[in-house]
Amino acid sequence: MAEVHQSKSGTGYSGGQRGRSLPSSPDAERAVLSAILLNEDNIAHVADLLAPKDFFQRPNQIVYQALLDLYKDNKKIDIIVMQDHLGARGQLEAAGGVVYLLELQEDIPSIGLIAQHAKIVKDKALLRSLISSSSDIIRLCYEQGDKEVEGLLDQAEKSIFQVSNLVTTTAFQPLGDLLKGTFKRLAK
Repeated sequence: MAEVHQSKSGTGYSGGQRGRSLPSSPDAERAVLSAILLNEDNIAHVADLLAPKDFFQRPNQIVYQALLDLYKDNKKIDIIVMQDHLGARGQLEAAGGVVYLLELQEDIPSIGLIAQHAKIVKDKALLRSLISSSSDIIRLCYEQGDKEVEGLLDQAEKSIFQVSNLVTTTAFQPLGDLLKGTFKRLAK
């Protein structure tokens, strides 16, 4: 039987089955963050695909959220700006500190593979969501009591459908917002 635990990673669950760790790819997560720190234009390739919660490791979630914040504010991205941004929010240490940011900057990801690395991160996040939903369904089945089986089946279907929606959902932005950001970047 699957067990659900609170994880240190901040994802809400830390284990699928006893003795097994949840799907994740720390190397792909670091590669995505490193590629963005190496060239801030890379964030445009992944901003619609990845959300901070897609990163399994909590420091990577925090760093990616900071990168997104800076990108949305049309600010240049480098280690000093990241350090200031995270420090101002009291998140620098939770993000691994300056040492982790420097390590990310020193990692040289494979050029041109950010989309593939981002897909790996997203796929692992989807697997974790599916495991979480499955664990919830199993728990509901064991705690069913006098509930109608059809009701449980509806809940299970909704839970799985929510995971499948994560695959097809993209972050929509009004065209005006996108154009403003693009023109600001071009003006620089």
